[in-house]
Amino acid sequence: MGHGFFSDSLFNGRRIRALTVVETFSREALAIRVGIKLTGTDVIETLEEIAKERGFPERIKTDNGTEFTSLVYDK
Repeated sequence: MGHGFFSDSLFNGRRIRALTVVETFSREALAIRVGIKLTGTDVIETLEEIAKERGFPERIKTDNGTEFTSLVYDK
């Protein structure tokens, strides 16, 4: 499974972020979470929601965002 962040701007210039979680073998989109500000806690909540349905993955691949280096993510 892999996940990462993407950024974009709305018509009024306000920035938004999107967390995407993809099953890398099948390329199935498991989750997309959008917000003005997303934190490590948002990442964990999203991954736990997926794990409730599918179980925990053997491996997780991430980008280098600060959300993935937080203490809450390490736990």
